[in-house]
Amino acid sequence: MRVLVLVRPDRSVIHRALAKIATGSNPADNYWRPGNMVAALDTMTGQIRRVVRGVGADLTECVAHPDTGGALIGTALPDWIKLRNLVTKAACVFPGIRTQSWDIALTDRGPVCLELNYGGDLNLAQLAEGRGVLDEAYRSHLSECGYRC
Repeated sequence: MRVLVLVRPDRSVIHRALAKIATGSNPADNYWRPGNMVAALDTMTGQIRRVVRGVGADLTECVAHPDTGGALIGTALPDWIKLRNLVTKAACVFPGIRTQSWDIALTDRGPVCLELNYGGDLNLAQLAEGRGVLDEAYRSHLSECGYRC
């Protein structure tokens, strides 16, 4: 999972969330590996809203996992409330990093933080969502951080 968090003076807010999905014989979920997918998640419920694979003219939307045939759209990821709480609390530990991208693993013991990225790869969120991240909430965040938009 990749969770984009905007750290504000009074709280941390999950701006975008996505799941990286490995396919075939790929040993990891990196999107650059051929066939892997990325899913846009509803930040409140953890439900998969959109899944894509490929880039540019080869970008395609997927409704089912190509290996299992299992439905993807509408699937709710487990322990979503725990994940939200974990990430927003963890983000406060690093208040100087105002734009954070967390890599989170979902395990049988609940969500586990793997890595914090400064800013992070916004391209993955944009591919998953099918729209840019520079919406009003992100512009407001950048303005609060001293950037002109």
